[in-house]
Amino acid sequence: LCQFLRKICREQHPLVGICFGHQAVAHALGGVVAVNPAGTQAGLRSYNVTDTVRRSLSLTDTQQELKVFIHHADAVVAIPAVAESWGYCASGHWGMTIGSCCLTTQAHPEFSTPSGRRVLRQILQHDREHGQMDVTAFAGLSVQELDRQLQLVESPTQHKEMAVAFARLLGLLQI
Repeated sequence: LCQFLRKICREQHPLVGICFGHQAVAHALGGVVAVNPAGTQAGLRSYNVTDTVRRSLSLTDTQQELKVFIHHADAVVAIPAVAESWGYCASGHWGMTIGSCCLTTQAHPEFSTPSGRRVLRQILQHDREHGQMDVTAFAGLSVQELDRQLQLVESPTQHKEMAVAFARLLGLLQI
C-alpha cells in the first residue's frame, strides 16, 4: 500500500485520503502515525480554518471553522516534509495538502450522510455499552462524553465543503 501511495503522489495523480487513508498517506510519505496520545477522539469536532484549509478546500474568507464528525484512536503526529498541515489538535494533524494533487483528513465527511449518521450512532452506542473497539488506545471516551456525542449525531456539519473539494480534485465535479 505504501509503495502504491508513493507512486500515486510521485506521478501526481489525484488522491484523497479519509481517516486510515490520511494516516496511510502520511506514513507512506515519511510522516509519523501513532496511537493518539490524547486518546480516542469521536463525535462532532470543530476545527479552525487555517489559510491552508481555506486554500485547499476553496473556503470563503469568512468561514472560521469546519464542523465534521470523527472517530479514531490513531493520529498523524508528524506530517511528511512535502505536506502542509491543516492544523494540529487532539486529533493530531487533522488534515494535510500535498501539492495540487492530494488532500487528506482524519475526519469522516461521510458520517454526515443519513446512512453515515446511523453508522456513527451505532459505533458510539457500541463504545458506550461494550467499551471502545480499539483496545490499543491510551484512553477511551467517558460514558458522559459518549452520551454527549450521541446527542450531537444529528447536528449540522460542513462536510459538503470537504466533499466538494475532494470531488473536484478527483475530477468528479466541475465547479
